[in-house]
Amino acid sequence: MKRSLTMLGAAVFVSAVMVGGAFAQISPQLPAPGDAPAGSPVAKHGALKTSGNKIMDKNNQPVTLRGMSLYWANTGAGGPYYNDYVIGWLVQDWKVSVVRAAIGVAKTDGTFDGNKGYADGDSSGMVNLAKTVIEACIRRGAYVLVDWHTHNDKEAAGKSAKGAEFLGNIAAKYGQYPNVLFEPFNEPMQDNGSVATYVTPIINKIRQSSQNLIIVGSSEFSRNPNGVNVTGTNIAFSFHFYAGSHSQGSFSGAINSALSANKPVVVTEFGTTDYTGNGTVQESASNTWITYLEEKNIGWINWSVCDLPETSGILTSSSGGTTGGPSWSLKQSGTWVRGKILGYNGSSGANYYPTTTYTINATASPSEGGTVEKRKGNAVSNGPYNWKDAVTIKAVPNAGWEIKRWTGDASGSQESMDVTITGVNLNMGVEFYNGGVIKNGHFATGTGNWSMYKNGLATTVPAGSIAWDEAAPGVKATITAAGANIEDLSVFQNNLTFTQGRKYELSFEAKGASARPLVARVSNNRAATATVYLNHPVNLTTSMAPYTATFSMTGATVTNGRLDFDMGGNAAAVTIANVKLKDVGAGSTGVAHGAISRPAAATWSVATVGGVPLLRGPIDAGAKALLYDTRGKLVKSVSAVNGLNIGGAGISAGNYLLVVKNGSGAEVLRSKVVTAK
Repeated sequence: MKRSLTMLGAAVFVSAVMVGGAFAQISPQLPAPGDAPAGSPVAKHGALKTSGNKIMDKNNQPVTLRGMSLYWANTGAGGPYYNDYVIGWLVQDWKVSVVRAAIGVAKTDGTFDGNKGYADGDSSGMVNLAKTVIEACIRRGAYVLVDWHTHNDKEAAGKSAKGAEFLGNIAAKYGQYPNVLFEPFNEPMQDNGSVATYVTPIINKIRQSSQNLIIVGSSEFSRNPNGVNVTGTNIAFSFHFYAGSHSQGSFSGAINSALSANKPVVVTEFGTTDYTGNGTVQESASNTWITYLEEKNIGWINWSVCDLPETSGILTSSSGGTTGGPSWSLKQSGTWVRGKILGYNGSSGANYYPTTTYTINATASPSEGGTVEKRKGNAVSNGPYNWKDAVTIKAVPNAGWEIKRWTGDASGSQESMDVTITGVNLNMGVEFYNGGVIKNGHFATGTGNWSMYKNGLATTVPAGSIAWDEAAPGVKATITAAGANIEDLSVFQNNLTFTQGRKYELSFEAKGASARPLVARVSNNRAATATVYLNHPVNLTTSMAPYTATFSMTGATVTNGRLDFDMGGNAAAVTIANVKLKDVGAGSTGVAHGAISRPAAATWSVATVGGVPLLRGPIDAGAKALLYDTRGKLVKSVSAVNGLNIGGAGISAGNYLLVVKNGSGAEVLRSKVVTAK
């Protein structure tokens, strides 16, 4: 059957539009195999099977599938319609019980030209389109027929192997869902013996993962179902016709012959026009065929969902794109076929999909962290919602809390998202996190708000990078050049607010790739003249461990506060997680820069002897004396020992800032000194 292909511009449908960024989206979870919405075809019929010449359901009752075939997936006229919205429209507005996904095998398939297909360069594209349609049908409880859409036996061996690969992988991933049916050869053109040779390896591969119904094509464009010698459990045979070219009186004999041989038949493709896809829509002849098929309990699937300028396509070229339904403008064939499907599958027939409104269940955890608000238009609305309603879902954290992540049918961490209702109930939650003044201390979705500081003035310039450690989850700092001192490299977050008179508690978890020191430092900047509120050294092990420290904000309120995890001087990677810096009440009136964890802070001092500033202190292996000029530039770094001449050789006369750090890297002295020659 010849059908011309017209290449049209592709369109992309997005069911959830991110607000304020690209980090929140709706991704409805798949139900467990066998679970389906109440009243859906799969909920009523379950796994399909063959018995004699019938397709039977879980209750051993005959089933007649009725639905639509999508157009070739590897064309601009077909591929854009392989989206969740279109499947939702077919289910909600047409009441289809089955959707056929015509997965293109190759760009050149006999006389048919399109884009590259699965077998000749676009395997990932075809797989993604197939998965989209399969998952959309599973969520809604519809059956989906995955069609290896090739026309002839040309390059049969290669296409058979590729078909086994493709449908085998689909079966491995989705074969336990009763929704998923398989069609391993769309329309063979040669003898039926070659059909059996072609499909047998594909069937064997499918059967490694799934016992679901397989529908096999036959020669002369699937018009000789009784001629194919393929046996096995749950095997049926396809029949194709176009009402304008194949009358029921002349061509149904082939179906009758198959039924007499106890071969179940499904019409996996039919058109209301002639075999070219054009010509006059033959409503009377089509109706004769449908009446015959219904009497025989034979399922039927119409070709096709596309907006090509041919009469068998259901949509006009001005239908409004791939997300316009149900206000899409249907051509004559579309109107007629929709009416037929609704008549048999709607409330006066099988009564599939009786629910026409949908819900959004959204919860907050913990409840004290905030709430979730749903709005339709400008009004708060908790549903139920109608098809194509636009709903904004927004997480509203309480004071001191932030959004950690969305869960369930939503993912990411943005505050809100816009959702278009497309026939699926949504269940989601949002987790809140109380990190105090810190943002993204939970690292649930990445390292946002965190950066790496590298001291460009250091004698040995440090280098490294940070990345998300999903397993922690946390931020992992990889160090490629450690620098000379622990403060030369850090992971930090700035623009933090600390209020005068308040006490703050820092808590975090951390580990090193090997045992190593780390200093948690809270200050107002990285300059040598910075005011340090907390300088907390810890010794990391290779296992995640918790650490805490407190400080009181005795100085004026600042909005440029900064938390650094200093890790220079050692090349072992560091992972940090679960960071919180919280206001825990009224603070002390002591001097803020005293903080905690300053071992031997009172034992270091500067004494001027004969006009020469000398360092006084204990024996402390690894202690460092750092001298900064008035611009904050490090001009000297030496071992800190008792009696050290702070001026020393090579230091010009002038004013300097002396910083002493002990062997653990903790700051133990900060003092102005004057050197002279």
